[in-house]
Amino acid sequence: FKVTVLEAAKVGFGASGRNGGQIVNSYSRDIDVIERTVGKREAQLLGEMAFEGGRIIRERVARYGIQCDLKDGGVFAAFTEKQMDHLRAQKQLWERYGHNQLEIMDAKRIREVVATNNYIGGMLDMSGGHIHPLNLALGEAAAVESLGGRIYEQSPATRIERGASPVVHTPQGKVKAKFIVVAGNAYLNGLVPELAAKSMPCGTQVITTEPLNEELAHSLLPQ
Repeated sequence: FKVTVLEAAKVGFGASGRNGGQIVNSYSRDIDVIERTVGKREAQLLGEMAFEGGRIIRERVARYGIQCDLKDGGVFAAFTEKQMDHLRAQKQLWERYGHNQLEIMDAKRIREVVATNNYIGGMLDMSGGHIHPLNLALGEAAAVESLGGRIYEQSPATRIERGASPVVHTPQGKVKAKFIVVAGNAYLNGLVPELAAKSMPCGTQVITTEPLNEELAHSLLPQ
C-alpha cells in the first residue's frame, strides 16, 4: 500500500506519546466475565488478542531497532490475602487461555523485584513490560517513513467524502484514497458522527519522581 498519515498535531501528541508506557495484558473485565457474556469461542479469540498487542510492540521494536527502553515484566502487587487469592484465581484463569508467563510471588520473592515491605506478595507477568511511549511512537513513525509512507503533521482531517473513491480533506489540501483508517482516538471532533456516541472521556493518573541516580534506581527495582 502507498500510505499517507494525516496527523492533526505532531506525532505522539496525544495518548500515543503521553501514556504511562505500560504493556499490560488485560481487559476492564476478567476473561471469565467476558466468556459468560459472549461465549467460549469469542472469549478464546479475545483471550488471544489480549497478548497480541505486546507481541506486536516487541516485534516492531526488534525489526526497526526502536530505542524506547523496552523492559520485560510487570507486577500486580497485593497488600492483603484477599488480593492474593484474586491473583491466584487470575493466574489459573489466564492459563486456560494459553498464558504461561505468570508467576505467583510470596513476600520474600516480591522483595527481589521491588524493594519494599509493603506487599505480602503479588504476580509477575513476564509478557507485560514497560516502554518510553513517545520514543516508541517516534520510532514507529520513522519506520513508516522508511517503508515509503508519508506523514503530514499539523494536518487535521476536517471532512471525509465517502463513496467508491473516498477523499479526506484538510485545511491545506486533500488526499484521495482507496481505503481510510480512522485512528483519531478521542480527537475525532465529529469527523465520524456515528462514532461520537461510542466514546466517552476517561481519566488516568501517572505519578513520577525526580530523576533517580542509577544506583538508587537499581536498588529500588533490581530487575
